[in-house]
Amino acid sequence: MIIDEKNVILQTQNEEIATFLWQIMCKLTIKNIGPIKEVKMDVNKITFLLGPQSSGKSTIAKVLCHCQWIEKRCYNNFEEEREKFIVGTSFVDGFNEYYRFNGYFRDDSYILYEGNYITLEYKDKKLGILKNPDEDYEYPKLCYVPAERNLVAAIPNLRKYNDTNDLILYFLYDWFEAREYLKEMNLDDIIERRVKYVFEKSNNSDIIYDGDDAKLDLKNASSGLQSVVPLMTASTYILEGVFKRYKPLSSEQKMQLEKANLREDAFFYKRSDIYIEEPEQNLFPDAQQKFVYWLMREMRESLRQHSALITTHSPFVLFSLNNCLIGGLAEKKLPEQVKNDSPSKESWIDPKLVTVYEIHDGKLKTIQEESGLLMHNYLNQAYRKINAEYLAMLDYYED
Repeated sequence: MIIDEKNVILQTQNEEIATFLWQIMCKLTIKNIGPIKEVKMDVNKITFLLGPQSSGKSTIAKVLCHCQWIEKRCYNNFEEEREKFIVGTSFVDGFNEYYRFNGYFRDDSYILYEGNYITLEYKDKKLGILKNPDEDYEYPKLCYVPAERNLVAAIPNLRKYNDTNDLILYFLYDWFEAREYLKEMNLDDIIERRVKYVFEKSNNSDIIYDGDDAKLDLKNASSGLQSVVPLMTASTYILEGVFKRYKPLSSEQKMQLEKANLREDAFFYKRSDIYIEEPEQNLFPDAQQKFVYWLMREMRESLRQHSALITTHSPFVLFSLNNCLIGGLAEKKLPEQVKNDSPSKESWIDPKLVTVYEIHDGKLKTIQEESGLLMHNYLNQAYRKINAEYLAMLDYYED
């Protein structure tokens, strides 16, 4: 496993410096794409996007992911890759093919991505890419975990799925690598009983051991397991395992090393940027909570400067996140007994490293107080409306 010296140094510096570096690392502006009217956002170490269905959460996530992928490609060979992307309609064509964005772009669509290695601007149906003066760039592993992840159990002969060059196909590549690397995974930390996932390479089967006796093909397991297995295996591999596997450099990368006189590890992954759509999908509230605690713990404890963007419309995801945030604020003041009794204690995180946005009519707003804790939002309002209806009728109820 390669440990990047810069990451280790950053991990040991004070929280203010680390937070500052994350806050200026990446900015994104989007106008008039799909349901998005205008959004401006700073991408933090951990970013949550909250909103109703079809409000634009995934649109934002996919635009950011595509811009970061272009940045990564430009790092391989700036001049050559830049020319590929700026010619004609290739930029929009990439969105249409990879993310199925047909009909999303309009004449007045606009994107400004201010990354670490490049600044990208799409305006008046033309793309411009500039290399930033500061070329210090940590080569990332990108992974997008889509809401359709349970297809790994639903589609037979999944390895033959190559109809399109799209987001789902590239998630499958990560899934195939993850299960072959991990081989098996206990899910006890997420599911409140003894459940284990096993990949049997000899017959290319995904098996669930539920308790002592039950042995099921993943395709016959519950919808919750069909969702959580690819979610957990891919996330674990992307945040941990991918850095422990040696992958030979491509001939293109070797040529770039020689041309630019770079060290061999220039194309080794230094961190991961992971995108997760709706982690709550088909999961019981307790499992949603435990996944959030697991993810926050991984992000907090890793020596690598990972980033995560999560889309959600689950109150349980937000409530769980809020526990991690208030724990990060109160950790030094809490009595030992309270700490020991808190299920989230290993997941407490500095709220400065977390940003939660809510989408309103195609625009973004933050839903955090100055402390970083979550304040009024869609889900709180929905709860109050439901509770008000209940209370209005309660006085008339007779046992």
